[in-house]
Amino acid sequence: MKWPRFRALRLQQRMVLLFVTLLMTVQLASFYFIRVAIEEIASQTLREELQVGARVFRRLLDQNSQQLVEATSVLTYDFGFREAIATRDRDTILSALRNHASRIRASGMAVVGLDGRVVADTMDEAQTGGAYAFPDLVVQAESQGRASGMRVVGGKPYQVIVVPIRAPLPIAWVAMSFVIDDASARDLKTLASSDVTFIEVSGGAPRVLATTLEPGPRAALERSAAAVIATSAEGSRLMLGGEDTEVLATPIERKGTGNLYSVLQRPVAAGLEPFRALQLVLVLLACLSLAVTALVANRLARRLALPLARLAKAAGEVAKGRYDVAVQANEPARDEIDELALAFRGMTKGLAERDKVRDVLGKVASAAVADELMRGTVELGGEEREATVMFTDIRNFTSLCETLRP
Repeated sequence: MKWPRFRALRLQQRMVLLFVTLLMTVQLASFYFIRVAIEEIASQTLREELQVGARVFRRLLDQNSQQLVEATSVLTYDFGFREAIATRDRDTILSALRNHASRIRASGMAVVGLDGRVVADTMDEAQTGGAYAFPDLVVQAESQGRASGMRVVGGKPYQVIVVPIRAPLPIAWVAMSFVIDDASARDLKTLASSDVTFIEVSGGAPRVLATTLEPGPRAALERSAAAVIATSAEGSRLMLGGEDTEVLATPIERKGTGNLYSVLQRPVAAGLEPFRALQLVLVLLACLSLAVTALVANRLARRLALPLARLAKAAGEVAKGRYDVAVQANEPARDEIDELALAFRGMTKGLAERDKVRDVLGKVASAAVADELMRGTVELGGEEREATVMFTDIRNFTSLCETLRP
């Protein structure tokens, strides 16, 4: 149905439609391939930015750990604090620990004896007298003078700092814990310019410990955590909350009981944002080119179609026997249209001369003879033909005519 309708259009309309359709097809194809290239570049750029962000994030964690170590070390030199530890009175020690923990905004503090057993713990008083949960940090503090690490306690990640209490020789170890929850992750997000998620992998299915994501995207990330961690070096793309997102996992703590990863996420739309202006410019240029093409094509089609329409009208007049119709044409001809118009003009002139000769011959010869003469089938000198002639007369026709009235 579409092709007959197209054929029903006038030549000028078909030419304009053809030019515009051809240009639109080329522009749509170009826009598609440009968009694919832009998305690929944006995705690659996002992954590179996430890799840089992961290194920056790791450095931020290290700097934060160093600051916490320094702050904890300063507290251990407090005379009142060391005096409280020296008393070995559990209530006195707990009071001092809570006081210092509030001053440094720590989630909890514990004192560990040189034998590795907990003297007091503000987070879990039931641990008193038991073995310290993270002996590897105590060993590291013994060899390096301080220790820091990420540990999971009660399903939450903590930054744990262990430093010695000296008087002047080490008399115990103080462990200070700083929780990393959703609020802490949001603080880190402002520094890393990406959503931040902490994931623990310890035998079973990976689980999200803290994140800046909403509940929906959080659940989606937790379901895909294993695949994300498997491609941690290259990064991957996930659909989180109905939005394409580039994710990159980085190990921040590896230990026998489990591993802790930080996962950075950035929506692909954020990477495409710098290209929005370019796409808008391309769309505007496409619209402008279509408008210009339509105007130029209309002008060109009109220039071609108008002389043809005049020739068609003149042909209609010639068909009616009017050979004096005027046909405009440039002499000498500038293009094929002028050549056609000049040929048409010569044709009408020839037709007019032929009819004139036919009229002259028709006055001295029969129409059949005149036609043969016009066709050039009559030879000079005449021709012989066999014919039968019959003469007839009516009796008294002459006298009868003389008596009749005209």
